[in-house]
Amino acid sequence: MKKNRNPLFRSKSALLFVCLAAGISLVIPACKKDNDTTANSGVSEKQAITVVSDAMINDQSGLVTQISSAAQIASGMSAERKGAKLSDLCGLNENGAHNGSFTSEGTTIAYDVAWNYVLNCVQEVPQYLGISYNSKLDVSSDKLTAKDSSVAAFKISGLDSTAAEWVFNQKFDHAGQITSKTAETPSFNSVIAYTSTDVKVSKTTLLIVSGTATLTISGKDSKGNSYSYSGTITFKGNKKATLVVAGGSSYELAW
Repeated sequence: MKKNRNPLFRSKSALLFVCLAAGISLVIPACKKDNDTTANSGVSEKQAITVVSDAMINDQSGLVTQISSAAQIASGMSAERKGAKLSDLCGLNENGAHNGSFTSEGTTIAYDVAWNYVLNCVQEVPQYLGISYNSKLDVSSDKLTAKDSSVAAFKISGLDSTAAEWVFNQKFDHAGQITSKTAETPSFNSVIAYTSTDVKVSKTTLLIVSGTATLTISGKDSKGNSYSYSGTITFKGNKKATLVVAGGSSYELAW
């Protein structure tokens, strides 16, 4: 079995963006004042969906960006073969880790990320590319502090060169605690679980074509009130999706 190292797999800057994007985006909604509350909890459905949409759908961070970046990795893996067979990479298993900190617009973010790539084959025929990572973030600004951890796993099939689309099956789990320093910013903790099924991504545009995902978000606000919401995302192509929350509420998403 021949094993060649793919140079793209060692691109730390690209991978760090994939790993950190969703976690960082979860902190941003907490900086936005929203007076929509419910009788049972200080975290309304609208506020929860704002967190979810920024974490999952935002075009500058979150899972849409993660999917596009992962598709780029899969595309690069094929392109770097330069005419050789993809099966030459069967058995490839690469790990990496990186940590550090940076400050942007008054917000300091410390991160610790570990990742793994595996090309899974059956009898030397590539079946899917597995990408997994876990990350931890500590965020501090004049409005809040936050601790965040995320775990994600992608299974990307459609590796055959004749296939027009990558097919993603993905799990993303996040847990975070935001502690406010001001009256304008809410304090709360959240747990998000996201699972996608057969999300198709064009190999030409690297944009989502179709597919579905389920998600839940739950946690407690600063007063100890529990909240929990669940829903289904249907990707419709053309950078659009519909999020239907259990109970009937529907939100149109675009990026």
